[in-house]
Amino acid sequence: KMGSRDAVQGLTQAAYHTDNRVRMEAIRSLAGIGGREATLLLIDLLQDKDQSIRKQAIVWMGNSKNEKTLQPLLELVMKRDVLGRSVAEKKEALLAIGRIGDRRALEPLFMLVRKRHWFALGQWEEVKISAVETIGCLGGEFARNFLEKLAALGGRIGQASSAALETMGQRTTDSHE
Repeated sequence: KMGSRDAVQGLTQAAYHTDNRVRMEAIRSLAGIGGREATLLLIDLLQDKDQSIRKQAIVWMGNSKNEKTLQPLLELVMKRDVLGRSVAEKKEALLAIGRIGDRRALEPLFMLVRKRHWFALGQWEEVKISAVETIGCLGGEFARNFLEKLAALGGRIGQASSAALETMGQRTTDSHE
Protein backbone atom coordinates (compact mmCIF):
# COMPACT_ATOMS: atom_id res chain seq x y z
CA LYS A 1 0.00 0.00 0.00
CA MET A 2 2.95 2.33 0.62
CA GLY A 3 4.13 1.83 -2.95
CA SER A 4 7.76 1.45 -1.95
CA ARG A 5 9.98 0.31 -4.80
CA ASP A 6 12.32 -1.13 -2.16
CA ALA A 7 9.76 -3.90 -1.63
CA VAL A 8 9.93 -5.11 -5.23
CA GLN A 9 12.82 -7.52 -4.65
CA GLY A 10 11.06 -9.27 -1.76
CA LEU A 11 7.78 -9.31 -3.64
CA THR A 12 9.54 -10.83 -6.64
CA GLN A 13 10.52 -13.78 -4.47
CA ALA A 14 6.97 -13.99 -3.11
CA ALA A 15 5.61 -14.03 -6.69
CA TYR A 16 7.26 -17.45 -7.11
CA HIS A 17 6.25 -18.82 -3.68
CA THR A 18 4.80 -22.34 -3.48
CA ASP A 19 1.49 -21.07 -2.03
CA ASN A 20 -0.71 -19.49 -4.71
CA ARG A 21 -2.36 -17.16 -2.18
CA VAL A 22 1.03 -15.63 -1.45
CA ARG A 23 1.72 -15.38 -5.18
CA MET A 24 -1.61 -13.65 -5.83
CA GLU A 25 -0.99 -11.03 -3.14
CA ALA A 26 2.54 -10.46 -4.42
CA ILE A 27 1.19 -9.88 -7.94
CA ARG A 28 -1.41 -7.42 -6.64
CA SER A 29 1.23 -5.54 -4.66
CA LEU A 30 3.70 -5.45 -7.55
CA ALA A 31 1.06 -4.02 -9.86
CA GLY A 32 0.26 -1.37 -7.27
CA ILE A 33 3.91 -0.39 -6.93
CA GLY A 34 4.58 -0.36 -10.65
CA GLY A 35 7.91 0.58 -12.14
CA ARG A 36 10.16 -1.25 -14.54
CA GLU A 37 11.04 -4.28 -12.36
CA ALA A 38 7.45 -4.91 -11.28
CA THR A 39 6.20 -4.55 -14.85
CA LEU A 40 8.82 -6.97 -16.18
CA LEU A 41 7.84 -9.51 -13.54
CA LEU A 42 4.14 -9.24 -14.42
CA ILE A 43 5.03 -9.75 -18.08
CA ASP A 44 7.18 -12.75 -17.15
CA LEU A 45 4.26 -14.26 -15.23
CA LEU A 46 2.29 -14.48 -18.49
CA GLN A 47 4.43 -17.60 -19.12
CA ASP A 48 3.74 -19.19 -15.71
CA LYS A 49 2.59 -22.82 -15.76
CA ASP A 50 -0.34 -22.00 -13.44
CA GLN A 51 -3.32 -20.57 -15.34
CA SER A 52 -4.69 -18.75 -12.28
CA ILE A 53 -1.38 -16.91 -11.87
CA ARG A 54 -1.36 -15.96 -15.56
CA LYS A 55 -4.92 -14.65 -15.28
CA GLN A 56 -4.07 -12.69 -12.12
CA ALA A 57 -1.10 -11.07 -13.86
CA ILE A 58 -3.33 -10.13 -16.80
CA VAL A 59 -5.97 -8.60 -14.52
CA TRP A 60 -3.42 -6.50 -12.68
CA MET A 61 -1.79 -5.36 -15.91
CA GLY A 62 -5.15 -3.91 -16.88
CA ASN A 63 -5.82 -2.48 -13.45
CA SER A 64 -2.45 -0.73 -13.39
CA LYS A 65 -3.20 0.79 -16.85
CA ASN A 66 0.49 0.45 -17.63
CA GLU A 67 0.96 1.01 -21.36
CA LYS A 68 4.21 -0.99 -21.27
CA THR A 69 2.13 -4.14 -20.82
CA LEU A 70 0.05 -3.46 -23.94
CA GLN A 71 2.35 -5.27 -26.39
CA PRO A 72 2.69 -8.49 -24.32
CA LEU A 73 -1.09 -8.54 -23.87
CA LEU A 74 -1.63 -8.10 -27.60
CA GLU A 75 0.87 -10.90 -28.29
CA LEU A 76 -1.07 -13.18 -25.94
CA VAL A 77 -4.34 -12.35 -27.71
CA MET A 78 -2.85 -12.88 -31.17
CA LYS A 79 -1.00 -16.10 -30.29
CA ARG A 80 -2.20 -19.15 -32.21
CA ASP A 81 -4.35 -21.46 -30.15
CA VAL A 82 -5.58 -24.25 -32.41
CA LEU A 83 -7.35 -26.16 -29.65
CA GLY A 84 -8.87 -23.11 -27.95
CA ARG A 85 -7.19 -23.76 -24.59
CA SER A 86 -6.37 -20.13 -23.88
CA VAL A 87 -9.73 -18.53 -24.75
CA ALA A 88 -10.37 -17.41 -21.16
CA GLU A 89 -6.93 -15.80 -20.95
CA LYS A 90 -7.38 -14.11 -24.31
CA LYS A 91 -10.72 -12.68 -23.19
CA GLU A 92 -9.18 -11.48 -19.91
CA ALA A 93 -6.30 -9.90 -21.86
CA LEU A 94 -8.81 -8.08 -24.07
CA LEU A 95 -10.52 -6.68 -20.98
CA ALA A 96 -7.12 -5.55 -19.68
CA ILE A 97 -6.34 -3.88 -23.01
CA GLY A 98 -9.64 -2.01 -22.77
CA ARG A 99 -8.79 -0.84 -19.25
CA ILE A 100 -5.35 0.32 -20.38
CA GLY A 101 -7.15 2.41 -23.00
CA ASP A 102 -4.30 2.79 -25.49
CA ARG A 103 -5.68 3.21 -29.02
CA ARG A 104 -2.49 1.78 -30.52
CA ALA A 105 -4.22 -1.55 -29.88
CA LEU A 106 -6.95 -0.81 -32.44
CA GLU A 107 -5.16 -1.94 -35.61
CA PRO A 108 -4.08 -5.34 -34.15
CA LEU A 109 -7.62 -5.83 -32.83
CA PHE A 110 -9.10 -4.98 -36.23
CA MET A 111 -6.82 -7.65 -37.74
CA LEU A 112 -7.93 -10.18 -35.10
CA VAL A 113 -11.61 -9.62 -35.83
CA ARG A 114 -11.08 -9.88 -39.61
CA LYS A 115 -9.01 -13.06 -39.29
CA ARG A 116 -10.54 -16.39 -40.28
CA HIS A 117 -10.05 -19.36 -37.99
CA TRP A 118 -11.06 -22.93 -38.75
CA PHE A 119 -10.53 -24.61 -35.38
CA ALA A 120 -12.60 -24.18 -32.22
CA LEU A 121 -14.98 -21.92 -34.18
CA GLY A 122 -17.37 -21.15 -31.32
CA GLN A 123 -14.53 -20.19 -29.02
CA TRP A 124 -12.85 -18.14 -31.74
CA GLU A 125 -16.10 -16.21 -32.18
CA GLU A 126 -16.16 -15.52 -28.41
CA VAL A 127 -12.67 -14.03 -28.67
CA LYS A 128 -13.74 -11.91 -31.63
CA ILE A 129 -16.79 -10.63 -29.73
CA SER A 130 -14.54 -9.71 -26.79
CA ALA A 131 -12.23 -7.92 -29.23
CA VAL A 132 -15.20 -5.98 -30.63
CA GLU A 133 -16.16 -4.94 -27.09
CA THR A 134 -12.57 -3.81 -26.45
CA ILE A 135 -12.56 -1.82 -29.69
CA GLY A 136 -15.70 -0.10 -28.45
CA CYS A 137 -14.02 0.67 -25.11
CA LEU A 138 -11.01 2.18 -26.84
CA GLY A 139 -13.30 4.35 -28.96
CA GLY A 140 -12.40 6.99 -31.50
CA GLU A 141 -13.41 7.60 -35.10
CA PHE A 142 -11.44 4.63 -36.53
CA ALA A 143 -13.13 2.30 -34.03
CA ARG A 144 -16.56 3.74 -34.87
CA ASN A 145 -16.04 3.27 -38.63
CA PHE A 146 -14.80 -0.30 -38.16
CA LEU A 147 -17.71 -1.23 -35.88
CA GLU A 148 -20.26 0.31 -38.25
CA LYS A 149 -18.98 -1.89 -41.09
CA LEU A 150 -19.14 -4.98 -38.89
CA ALA A 151 -22.62 -4.12 -37.61
CA ALA A 152 -23.87 -4.02 -41.20
CA LEU A 153 -22.73 -7.64 -41.72
CA GLY A 154 -25.09 -8.99 -39.05
CA GLY A 155 -24.61 -12.22 -37.12
CA ARG A 156 -23.25 -12.39 -33.58
CA ILE A 157 -20.22 -10.24 -34.45
CA GLY A 158 -22.51 -7.66 -36.05
CA GLN A 159 -24.78 -7.64 -32.99
CA ALA A 160 -21.77 -7.20 -30.71
CA SER A 161 -20.59 -4.34 -32.95
CA SER A 162 -23.99 -2.64 -32.73
CA ALA A 163 -23.94 -2.95 -28.95
CA ALA A 164 -20.39 -1.55 -28.80
CA LEU A 165 -21.46 1.38 -30.99
CA GLU A 166 -24.40 2.05 -28.70
CA THR A 167 -22.12 2.01 -25.65
CA MET A 168 -19.70 4.36 -27.42
CA GLY A 169 -22.62 6.69 -28.19
CA GLN A 170 -23.76 6.66 -24.56
CA ARG A 171 -20.23 7.51 -23.35
CA THR A 172 -20.07 10.40 -25.83
CA THR A 173 -23.47 11.67 -24.72
CA ASP A 174 -22.53 11.35 -21.04
CA SER A 175 -19.25 13.22 -21.54
CA HIS A 176 -21.05 16.14 -23.28
CA GLU A 177 -23.62 16.57 -20.51
